[in-house]
Amino acid sequence: MNDYEPLPGEPTATMFQSLEQIRRQTLQRCTATVGQSDRQLLFGMTTALELQGVPMPSRCNLDTAALHVTVRMRSGRPHIRPLKSVPVIVHIWSHCTPQSLIHISNGAPDADKLYLELQRFIKEMPPFRGKSICRQAMTLVRPNVWSPAESSLRLGVQRHGIPDGRCNVVVPGITFRSGAAISLDIAWVEFKVGVEYDGDHHRTDKVQWRRDNEERERLRAHGWILIIVTAQNLIDEMSIAELALRIARRLAERGATIEFEVIAISLEELARKHGYRYDRRR
Repeated sequence: MNDYEPLPGEPTATMFQSLEQIRRQTLQRCTATVGQSDRQLLFGMTTALELQGVPMPSRCNLDTAALHVTVRMRSGRPHIRPLKSVPVIVHIWSHCTPQSLIHISNGAPDADKLYLELQRFIKEMPPFRGKSICRQAMTLVRPNVWSPAESSLRLGVQRHGIPDGRCNVVVPGITFRSGAAISLDIAWVEFKVGVEYDGDHHRTDKVQWRRDNEERERLRAHGWILIIVTAQNLIDEMSIAELALRIARRLAERGATIEFEVIAISLEELARKHGYRYDRRR
């Protein structure tokens, strides 16, 4: 390991391997716990995130070392013979129904399928505490996003009026010399403007560094404007505002109409711009 300390949410060279390792370890713990229970178990909360390969929130008041089980009513609390170093916390939620379940297998989860399942879940569930916030958040969620840093980047610049770009999009008509497809973290394809987020491994991994150089040379040769972003560009509101202005200028140069927000709007305001309307009855 090196001495570099990544910023919160910044992807590293082993981010996806780490999430997969956590997922497999959690799956093993869940399987072992099911074997000690007198009934089937529904895992939820942070355990569900781990099973789906989702990074943990930066702020969480749950015990992330424990397995979290959800039941519909108190009478449904399972009897679990305790396993060494595997604490289990049971939560009661009246909306636990067969329609609310997402089954996890040994294979890696399909992120796009999970996104659609989450949409269905929020739409079809009866009113529950926090449903309006979930519906609001879903207007800002996008499929095919590979890291928390990409979400911070995308939402950060959108709060300054940058139009929604496509995430991890394959660039049409341009490939590596090997024939492999070239993709961009965020792209406005019609304007040939793209953003690439460089984690630390883009600098320290020689293979990744060479691949980045080839990719960027080929894109620029075909008229693309590339904006390279690092964790420092997302470190605070001022840095994000400066980045958003750079992107706005580049898009404007290509003919885009930008209604730039000097002061970032809130995520709630951004959700409303995407069509969300708050309704207390839902």
